[in-house]
Amino acid sequence: VLQDALDYMTGLWVGEYGSHGMELLYLSSKRRAVAHIAKESTGTAASGLTRARKVEAMSSVDLVGIKVTGDPNVPSGQATFCVSAQNASFHYECRCRYNCACPPAGSDEILVSFDSRIRTAQHGYIHPEWNEGNVVLLRDGKILFVWRHVHSRRLVRVWEEGAAAHDIIPSWLPLEERGRVLPRQALHTYDADATTSPAI
Repeated sequence: VLQDALDYMTGLWVGEYGSHGMELLYLSSKRRAVAHIAKESTGTAASGLTRARKVEAMSSVDLVGIKVTGDPNVPSGQATFCVSAQNASFHYECRCRYNCACPPAGSDEILVSFDSRIRTAQHGYIHPEWNEGNVVLLRDGKILFVWRHVHSRRLVRVWEEGAAAHDIIPSWLPLEERGRVLPRQALHTYDADATTSPAI
């Protein structure tokens, strides 16, 4: 069951990122994610390799979520969360303080909950750090993306029928995923003067 869930979660997802609007994420195996980050074109080759090595060094990581569109806090090409199946559970208890997208208490919407680490940073990708979180697969096929004790949001799988918008897709995204994106008009532009508080 756990491997089936991880296999299903691999691919492109879209979700609302607060004031940044809609963003695309690519979930892949740790091995593929390390390769993508190492080849990411933003900054120097050395900086991309350093970021890749940091992800590679993380223990018990099965999936890595990489920003496709990005925002001023965590830009395109950066790992935004890591998923571990080591302590997976079939139960999840909401502890959000605000902006909660969790199912109501006692709901049967939860399929499986994975421990995760959520990347946050201040505006300009300053002081990036990892925080405790959960990535929860729901029965309706959506993902609940939780920054533990803070807030949560839901991600929706982007299927083949999504219209192509190749101008927003970075070169490191695998070819088989490049056509599975929403039209550009569905992706809200972010506010360049967004808050400097840590955000994902």
